Amino acid sequence: RVREHAIVLSEGLQDQRDAVLAKLVTMTGDADVRVQWQLAFSLGEFNGPSVVKALGQLARQADKDADLRLAILTSVGKTLTEFGVALLSDPATMNSSLARDVARMVGSTSNEEASKLLQQGIAASPDSEQVTAVAMAVGEGTMRRGVTLIQLAETMPVDSDIRKLINARLQVARNVARQSEAHLQARIRSVALLGLTGPAFSAETLSGLLSPQSPPELQQAAVKTLLSLAHKPAQEQVLAQWKGLGPAARKDAIDGLTQSRVGAALLLAGLVEGTVKTGEIDRDKQQLLMNYPQAEIRDQARKLLGGAASNRREVVAKYQPALELTGDATRGQAVHAKICMQCHRAGTTGHAVGPDLVSVQNKSPDDLLVAILDPNREAQPVFVSYTASTDDGKVYTGIIAAETAASVTLRRAEAKEDVVLRNQLEELVSNGVSLMPEGMEKDLTPQQVADVIAYIKSLSPPTTK
Repeated sequence: RVREHAIVLSEGLQDQRDAVLAKLVTMTGDADVRVQWQLAFSLGEFNGPSVVKALGQLARQADKDADLRLAILTSVGKTLTEFGVALLSDPATMNSSLARDVARMVGSTSNEEASKLLQQGIAASPDSEQVTAVAMAVGEGTMRRGVTLIQLAETMPVDSDIRKLINARLQVARNVARQSEAHLQARIRSVALLGLTGPAFSAETLSGLLSPQSPPELQQAAVKTLLSLAHKPAQEQVLAQWKGLGPAARKDAIDGLTQSRVGAALLLAGLVEGTVKTGEIDRDKQQLLMNYPQAEIRDQARKLLGGAASNRREVVAKYQPALELTGDATRGQAVHAKICMQCHRAGTTGHAVGPDLVSVQNKSPDDLLVAILDPNREAQPVFVSYTASTDDGKVYTGIIAAETAASVTLRRAEAKEDVVLRNQLEELVSNGVSLMPEGMEKDLTPQQVADVIAYIKSLSPPTTK
């Protein structure tokens, strides 16, 4: 039935469109899950309140079905803001991931639409938790355009109740983040919200959370948020308090610093001064620095990190004896957990960035050795890394996980993703190399390589029905 209606739409029979829309709307209430996605796509041919209502009914199932969620997002069209309000007004969808996705999309469009969604969405459910959730989702969208929540609030009338409500919630977040007696998760949520306000409002508060007295999770959150501000004094503050940062916070700090030209330069200065040690910088981040878009950073990184090109074939030849060793799959699993899982899944374990190790289980030991030690010899195009530089000096790297007409999504280690708007791109270039770094031989002995290969060969390929 849905296909028949879609045919009517595709043939452009205008006199039948109203009847088709009415029929589609009635079908959303009792549609089988197998045709809900088709309904969502077909509804995208229309606009108006009835479409928003029908898509809203389908949205109640979207968090359980990724295909349906995608179909809905492609069909909202010109009713995006109205659809966002509908989702935030419905108790069944107000806390859904779809509602947050739509709010981010609205936030990335314009101040006018973002302000409208904030005002109507918060007015629909003005409890404090919902205010925070809506503000964060919209704020994440506006930050993609370089607009903070405070700047967005300033676009509203001075006497606006919503403007006052947002400003009040931001002040509460700043106070909660500072309170050592507050619940840890509440403090972490407050830190995340402060990251959408800009350095003038939040940098001092966040810097105060870098001390060794802060719980490690809070310290990590403060580091990530401070560095997301792309503010040089905030980046300097992180390095100034380096000695007091825990291992996890240091890893997040290096990740954040490499994502801007200023931060990368400061990180290399920290290496020169001895504040940061070479061993603290993961192999993939070293590769990023040694191939940075800016020549001065790239050249200095190669001097500091030993970036002279190595002969990969010689390295592979040197490790050939590993193929004669008896590997242990259990030990290999431990190596995967320590080194490989940040980019490679093995069934249900690890992060999906590079190939799932189950998918290469049928490769020969020789091929696996090459893949580990010379990842660029036969790298698949889908796993080639790209670097995106933006007008405001930020630098992102990763494989292209998704593209739209408006944005590019880059995925890096631990499956972290960065969404970059096309209208902010200075350049987007292929690095011509795999995201997997060279130099793994510095972290693996021949026996460990043999163990990893044994582990990969022990994995069971997915069953087909």
